[in-house]
Amino acid sequence: MTKLSKLTGNSHDVFNIVCWHYNHVSQRMEKCILMLNFHYTDATGISIPLGYEIITKTEDKWSDEYQKNVKKSLFSKNEIMQDKLNILHYHNEVKYKYILFDKWFASIKNLVFIEEELKKKFVCPIKSNRKIAFTLKERNKGKYVNISSMDIEGDSSRYLKIEHSPTKVETSQRNHIH
Repeated sequence: MTKLSKLTGNSHDVFNIVCWHYNHVSQRMEKCILMLNFHYTDATGISIPLGYEIITKTEDKWSDEYQKNVKKSLFSKNEIMQDKLNILHYHNEVKYKYILFDKWFASIKNLVFIEEELKKKFVCPIKSNRKIAFTLKERNKGKYVNISSMDIEGDSSRYLKIEHSPTKVETSQRNHIH
């Protein structure tokens, strides 16, 4: 019995918390605890933890890739993020202007959720395979180009439309959008 199972009183809890997760940095599966953290940072750089969510994998799902049952979470990381942001925004009434997050959460669904439901702005890197249009005219004609082909020099930025997103975003040199 591990130290964690002694704390929880149930060895099955350990297997739902300490499990295989894909690490995008090392680009491989790793056995670990995956936790989403939510912090408030003020203009001076002081950061206060507001909450966290440990990703548990409680569901057995068949994997064609591994030819066996694998553990899956009942909710996706994106669903958990949106739920926690709803709680912080509406129930805890946290006052903020921007949400900063990793490109892992930079789906169109999340960007629309933040802008349309929470009425907030976001700052995040975006994946290099995203398609963008520089003007509304290009967007209306369906003329999108891969964002990796965009050339922004120095500290300049420009407004653009991301394919399938109803909102206009500003991008900077390193493909961070806000």
